[in-house]
Amino acid sequence: MSETFSDVLSREIERSGYTLERLHRRLAARGVLIGVSTLSYWRRGICQPERAESLRAVGILESELELSGGTLIGLIGPPRPRGRWLSRRQVREPDALWQDARGIGAALADLGGPAPWDLDHLRVHDHHRLDRAGRAATTDVRLLVRAETTGVRSCVVVHQADPADRAAPAVTPGPECAVGRVRVHPDSRFTAAELLLDRTLSEGDTAVLSYTVSWYGREPVARYRRVMPRPPREYLLQVGFDPRARPTRCHAFAQGGAWDAERSRGALRIGGFAGVHHLFRDAEPIMGVRWRW
Repeated sequence: MSETFSDVLSREIERSGYTLERLHRRLAARGVLIGVSTLSYWRRGICQPERAESLRAVGILESELELSGGTLIGLIGPPRPRGRWLSRRQVREPDALWQDARGIGAALADLGGPAPWDLDHLRVHDHHRLDRAGRAATTDVRLLVRAETTGVRSCVVVHQADPADRAAPAVTPGPECAVGRVRVHPDSRFTAAELLLDRTLSEGDTAVLSYTVSWYGREPVARYRRVMPRPPREYLLQVGFDPRARPTRCHAFAQGGAWDAERSRGALRIGGFAGVHHLFRDAEPIMGVRWRW
């Protein structure tokens, strides 16, 4: 069997004795900003370099690891399609999804949860609520997942706070699961939490689980978005506003990555009880609702 990009990269990093942090610093010294989390994803085969900046980084890695030019570049496959029905390995790199992805890869590796292609999110339902001041308050999340391999015991979730928030978000489990290990990265304001299922899943088994995210916002916000390296097959987003603080207009949007422009999915009518919703049937890595006060 021929070696993959991740196989060769991992072997050469081991041979060199470099840490991912050192490679990150070497790349930064040459003007390329690639997070440790993305390097970790590349090394583990979770995703492959695709952006122009990522491909430039691979060329520098060849030099730093004393490899012949093209050794790693030649192992990268064609760009993977975005949008609906991503296959087992079509997962976006963290630096493409979060503008500040520091620590995400290390946290996910530390938690040791299932790889993104081991657990298929068939349906994700978020009910996001704001308080009277227009600040994010809570998000109730309900997941329907299916194991694509045998031995899945947990599901890892990642949520990131806004820059002005007082703290990273907190995760509270629903009745179908329990919270295991939690990793918080204060600088990038994200929380990664391990949700323990009520049983070990075999390939093809499904599970329903729920949890609540508590936010610690200081200021009114103008959007809510969900970021998932492997998009769900169906995503339902509800946003509930305080009836005393209704926005003037709302629209749904999607993005292929954090650096891409938002693409409108249409205006949303605010209901009589100050709520809106949108069903994303062709889910993308980033989906959300934006509003104006």
